[in-house]
Amino acid sequence: MPKKKKKKKEVVETPMAIEHVFTVGDLRGKTLRGKVTTEDKSQPLLPEEEEDAFESLDEVEHPALSFANAPDDKDENVGEKEKMIRDEIVHSHQLAYEAKTAQMSGNPQQAGATMKKAIQKAQAALDSCIKESETNGNIRPSLVAATAFCLADVMTHAYGGRPPANELKVAFAVALEAIKNSGEDSRKGGKSKAYTQYGALLSMQGKPRSALASYLAAYDAAKTDYGDLHEIVEQAKYDYTGYLAKCGRSRDCVDFLLKSAKELLETANALEAEAQAKGEKGEKEEEVDAPEDAKSGDGDESGVQKLPKYNLARHFAMRNMLNAAGVLDTRGDHVESQELLADVLELAIHVHGENSRQHMNALYAIGTHCKAREAIDEAIACHEAVLNIMDATIQVYDPERLQNRVAILKDTAQLYDLRGQPEVAVDYADGACVNAQTLARIYATTENFPLASRIGMLEPFWQLLIDLKTKIGDSEGAAKALRERNKGRMNLTGVSQGHRGSRRAPASRSMGRQRR
Repeated sequence: MPKKKKKKKEVVETPMAIEHVFTVGDLRGKTLRGKVTTEDKSQPLLPEEEEDAFESLDEVEHPALSFANAPDDKDENVGEKEKMIRDEIVHSHQLAYEAKTAQMSGNPQQAGATMKKAIQKAQAALDSCIKESETNGNIRPSLVAATAFCLADVMTHAYGGRPPANELKVAFAVALEAIKNSGEDSRKGGKSKAYTQYGALLSMQGKPRSALASYLAAYDAAKTDYGDLHEIVEQAKYDYTGYLAKCGRSRDCVDFLLKSAKELLETANALEAEAQAKGEKGEKEEEVDAPEDAKSGDGDESGVQKLPKYNLARHFAMRNMLNAAGVLDTRGDHVESQELLADVLELAIHVHGENSRQHMNALYAIGTHCKAREAIDEAIACHEAVLNIMDATIQVYDPERLQNRVAILKDTAQLYDLRGQPEVAVDYADGACVNAQTLARIYATTENFPLASRIGMLEPFWQLLIDLKTKIGDSEGAAKALRERNKGRMNLTGVSQGHRGSRRAPASRSMGRQRR
């Protein structure tokens, strides 16, 4: 009788133990080594335009529009005229995409000619909308708004930082007027979008007072449409506060973010109390889809993750405080930033759990803060903590996580060099190179990421490795790294095939669990 084959035992890989992780207790109420304050590197105050030069989207002159006979947005019957306009919008966007592809492929003449056609298509569609509205009043306002935004988009892409301002302002004004006349569902988010894009245009024109007012109007419109807890509201807030900092009003930016964070935390406590009361009655607590940066894993089969509303409020508060801490570090106000980051770390763990992506993001932010105040030992401890969590918890690296790992390895290499340990720094720089090359190979399979961009992406990592090897007297290693960099430049993927990594990034497992 043939011998029965023995079943192979499944090898179950035990999770790695996570080494010391920087904690809230290491931050709160402690005086970190390094500087309490450093030079204020925030933007200087921008000169504001005169009062009579102030501009508002609500006051921009534009063709008179009528929607007296327009069909309801829920009406599925689409007339020939509307179908033609929709087709022109789609065609315009397709042409703009083709122009962008041609530009990235090194064919600027073809790109210019194609983008010109895209603008002509969009302009013709908007002219048709306005004519139909003026003559018969029977075109849907939502279609007029979509056409106006289409024209603004292709013009902005075509002209970069110097778009035709007057034409764009009219397009935004037409979009805003149409949105005001749209049904509730079609109107959502439209006003915020119009005010945001108008604010960006005024910013390019050097009109900070008008731009700030438009960004604030976008934030208010978003809150009206979506309530206090929504990703679009947070994005509008980010645009407004980011521009405050850009205008040199960094303290105003911090105060706005902290006031918002306080309100969100109060909302969270109230919502949690409501949820507990419902739970006692046997009612189900309300959950919402988690925004992308609030996801802790891959979610269900559809990729959707749910989050209680009170924890969504805490997540947004955490994000506001994180942004405020970054601005404070730029101002050199490190003590206030440190206390905020302790709150951020506590919220990240409370809402998303230990060793979550948000926990790692908080630790990385603390590491960046420590570096800014020249507390190098603490900065290294934070970066090492993030890498330790990655090593122990991540089985497969998606591009975003791999990109994060590359950045952390590079930063850690630079920190060890600052501490006077270039030999250790080489190991991390080596790992950064291996992981960056893996990332470049992934990008090589995606559209619209040309060879020049992939090579440019790798240059800083190669240069850091070459410099560090030279510093420790490893001239042979530096020469080898230089050869590998040049090989990568000649390779069609922009990546060398010969470089093999460090203890921080074994090349054979650079997309899997990393062992040290």
